[in-house]
Amino acid sequence: MDNSDLSREIGTQSFHFPDSMWTGDNLSDKGFRPLYIERFAGPRRLEVPFGWHRFWEVTFVLSGEGALQIANEEILLKKACGLLLPPHTSHREVPVLSRWDTLWIAFERPPDPLPACHLYLPECQALLKQAELIWSWSKYQSGKIGPELSDLCSFFIRAFARLAQHTGTPETRKWLPRVIDYVDTHLGEQLTIDRLAQMADLSPGHFHRQFKLETGQTPAVYMVERRMHRAISLLIRSDLAVKDVAREVGYSDPLYFSRVFSHHFGFPPSQARTRAVQSTT
Repeated sequence: MDNSDLSREIGTQSFHFPDSMWTGDNLSDKGFRPLYIERFAGPRRLEVPFGWHRFWEVTFVLSGEGALQIANEEILLKKACGLLLPPHTSHREVPVLSRWDTLWIAFERPPDPLPACHLYLPECQALLKQAELIWSWSKYQSGKIGPELSDLCSFFIRAFARLAQHTGTPETRKWLPRVIDYVDTHLGEQLTIDRLAQMADLSPGHFHRQFKLETGQTPAVYMVERRMHRAISLLIRSDLAVKDVAREVGYSDPLYFSRVFSHHFGFPPSQARTRAVQSTT
């Protein structure tokens, strides 16, 4: 199923570019052109179906946080993080009750060869200004700025792909995905820095420093963030009681879980389902 023609949600602005922007004197030398540039700001809908596109698509977060699900993998995307999806990759947005300001760039022919798998880009503040610049230029529909927009998007995608594929040292790239996968699949258990450091074959202190250097967060903050994301997903998408959700994400004390949840989201877990309903009406 190709969901590229689904009606746009409220909170979305989209710019599709006519062929006239790339004809005659306005044809880009590289032959690269975006199909559309789209921006969404607001909470996501519930139960978004899986879908795919026939083209490449970059998702880059300008502020807030949300998540994309690919098969059984749920990828958290927050400010300055992004995801590059190859054509025909089945995916969907996962609801998170926070404002999510997201930029999408779709294209058929990449400026450079790209791998056939999705690429995740951890926090990259350097691309934030570039993303805002792309959005500003995309509004000038009558300015015949096809080549300029092409160059801006081409640089962004090249930099995105290069950073996503080469972030960190070769040693870090070996252990970091393994540690992150372990955290995500063991959120209901006791997770310790010592255990994660052991998986990375590093001392706890060195692991702590390297993890923060590569992700922008300490291991403890990352684990809380992942637990809170899983918690709100369970509250919205299941009938589990709050105490059961707390246990599912590694908190034996429901009251402590509620305090952490309230601090993270700004409202208690008991209000999550009500707020989810309100955000879709």
